[in-house]
Amino acid sequence: MDPIASARIAPVLHLATPRGSTVTPHEQPPGRPGIQAGQSASGGSESSAAHSRSGSFGPLDGRASNPTSAGSQYSALSFASQFGIGSRPQGTPDPASAVGSIYSERSEGGVGMEREGSLHGLEAFDKLAIDKATAADVEDLDVDGWRIASMQNRIIELGGLGEGAGGAVTRCQLKGGKTVFALKIITANPDPDVKKQILRELMFNRNCASEHICRYYGAFEDEANATISIAMEFCEGGSLDSIYKEVKKLGGRTGEKVLGKIAEGVLRGLTYLHSQKIIHRDIKPSNILLCRNGDVKLCDFGVSGDFGTKGEANTFIGTSYYMAPERITGQSYTITSDVWSTGVALLEVAQHRFPFPADGTEMAPRAGLIDLLTYIVRQPIPKLKDEPAAQIFWSDNFKYFIECCLEKEPTRRASPWRMLEHPWMVDMRSKRVNMTRYLSQVWGWDNKGEATAPS
Repeated sequence: MDPIASARIAPVLHLATPRGSTVTPHEQPPGRPGIQAGQSASGGSESSAAHSRSGSFGPLDGRASNPTSAGSQYSALSFASQFGIGSRPQGTPDPASAVGSIYSERSEGGVGMEREGSLHGLEAFDKLAIDKATAADVEDLDVDGWRIASMQNRIIELGGLGEGAGGAVTRCQLKGGKTVFALKIITANPDPDVKKQILRELMFNRNCASEHICRYYGAFEDEANATISIAMEFCEGGSLDSIYKEVKKLGGRTGEKVLGKIAEGVLRGLTYLHSQKIIHRDIKPSNILLCRNGDVKLCDFGVSGDFGTKGEANTFIGTSYYMAPERITGQSYTITSDVWSTGVALLEVAQHRFPFPADGTEMAPRAGLIDLLTYIVRQPIPKLKDEPAAQIFWSDNFKYFIECCLEKEPTRRASPWRMLEHPWMVDMRSKRVNMTRYLSQVWGWDNKGEATAPS
């Protein structure tokens, strides 16, 4: 029997187990090697999900815990006047146009990140440079190699991966190359200054040295179609958004050990970005990617959203649901805004629905964006709750972790590196997690099958 079909007959991913139980609620399906009875897709026997809170987490002042720039803040996007929720304080710096925002010189003692350059640069290249670009694999191409127009003819499309921020994403390979990569095509703002800023952010991505940041290989511009093609690392496990929705289709639920691994990867990625004077500004399930081995990577900072691409994904509507309250109201914000978004994303995956409204009810049929944003700002934060009817119980520490992420007061919300010290994170790091097995159960992979998870 086809493994995917088998999975849909016998769901296996109900990984949040009853309190005190050592047996998963659903019977394991036949034909999936390596999964024993009573064992979760996270690779170990699921013991009680309930843990007592192991001490206080301490002060939650994210700015004060910043080891590099205590008190540095960032300008928020000034949407307050559009939505009637609040107003940006007088004197707040103009908003940055990038989603992955680089610290301004004013906030970092004159440390600037401006880079000059062109995306296409069709200057004459010598034969040696052209030959090198023609023979190199995607991960070995230098910046000049991507600027050679003939590079476009080397790209072989292997299949679609879905829609990303601002455009389609395709699985590709270069002629003569071995590395499979993801190619995102976005419609570019014709403004030269916007293109310059895109290049600035992409150049930073290229130089990232973190296992938790999706690798960027290069980009080229198609002036005729007003598009920019961006080559990035291909993460076979797909996005967290596609993963949890597939789990939902299977009738399962992702458990704490897997969620702990994902949370750790996100926080480590954010900590690295902050060390490089970057805030992501667009954390959500679709921008959290998993590799086949379970490595967690962040993508789409500095390329999507407010970066001048056309379409809904670049508007306030496209990303606002995961914004921290201080961003919605147009106030200044810090790296802790990304921590809020992380909490919203994890809560969504844990309970299989967007966390707002907090009581699980739907907004009124005629309610719109303004109503939802007003609700997020003014109403109590959502809580991670047990679901006795479904025999789903979460640990006290996990509930506490979500509560800390969703602290409405930004000066009391912890930074990413501080959240890595949270009791739940400390506990989760001590757990053995087989992320490959988890993803195999989600997507129905066998040991030899090729991963085709959507992005």
